[in-house]
Amino acid sequence: MKKSLNYKDVHLIPNHSTLPSRAMASTSIDLGKHTFALPVVPANMASCVSMEKATWLAGNGYFYIMHRFYEYDEILNWMRRMKNCPDLLPFVSISVGIKKRDVDLIHQIVDEKLRLDYVTVDVAHGDHEEAIMMMEFLKAVKKLIMPDLFIIGGNIATPEAYIRISKSVDAVKVGIACGASCITYNKTGFASPMFSTVKDINDVRREMNLSLYEPATSVAPLIIADGGIGCNGDIAKALVAGADMVMCGSMFARCIDSPAQVDPTDPTKKMYFGSASAMNGNKKNIEGKAPSMPMNGMTYEQKMKEIREDLASAISYAGGSDLSAFRAVDYKLI
Repeated sequence: MKKSLNYKDVHLIPNHSTLPSRAMASTSIDLGKHTFALPVVPANMASCVSMEKATWLAGNGYFYIMHRFYEYDEILNWMRRMKNCPDLLPFVSISVGIKKRDVDLIHQIVDEKLRLDYVTVDVAHGDHEEAIMMMEFLKAVKKLIMPDLFIIGGNIATPEAYIRISKSVDAVKVGIACGASCITYNKTGFASPMFSTVKDINDVRREMNLSLYEPATSVAPLIIADGGIGCNGDIAKALVAGADMVMCGSMFARCIDSPAQVDPTDPTKKMYFGSASAMNGNKKNIEGKAPSMPMNGMTYEQKMKEIREDLASAISYAGGSDLSAFRAVDYKLI
């Protein structure tokens, strides 16, 4: 049995570069009908994204996924306000679960003709029949009513799961039990070391794109690596493993202007909690903790600028001029 690798277990090997300046490297990525400045998205958790932060991210060229822990009337009212404000909110991206109320929310959005560009089926175990049924429902909505809707499914951790849901979604969130606030591994024994998990799924995706996927005009779903990012260099490693977009939680929750709560016992720290934590109102099956983390002294704007500069440097080391350079990078075990 081969060793499963996390990001910390590998280092990347530089390639020859002809790029005159790192500042010339492009870090942009296409996702659906929009192009974003970075292949990075804050985690769809209450401590990382809010309606205010979503508006700022979208308005500044970054992708966001609104978390699903608002009351649905709040989400609907926000979407109503933004319906005719494309300059303020260029796109709408929300999360849903797999309950009847989630289906009702989508029906309400359709009935009111509200704008919806991206929808994420956000459950801990995306390779579950009820989660797949929700993805199929959204696929039907896309086919019949919203042809430009971009559907994201997750989370999954195996190539088999990727194949199972691939014809229902446009992108897949990959990663189980690797987040800084997640205790699923301690609770259940299940986890997905991120570098190996993303790479294994990308290997299958590459085969599907080359020969197996049908119809011929289709493309296998994109990969959003979710979890295990401890530093900016891990973003580059995730892209080398095969991710198209990288979801980061704690590094944004630690920003001074994040929605995360300030630790009442230490105003220099913030409370970072995951979707399955008690702080989100869960009464059972608690698989998240709420660690107190030192603030990083940066705003979201400053953190995004830092990531942009570091990714541009990584592209130069990779020997290219844009994100495609990471596809040709080799690695070694530490």
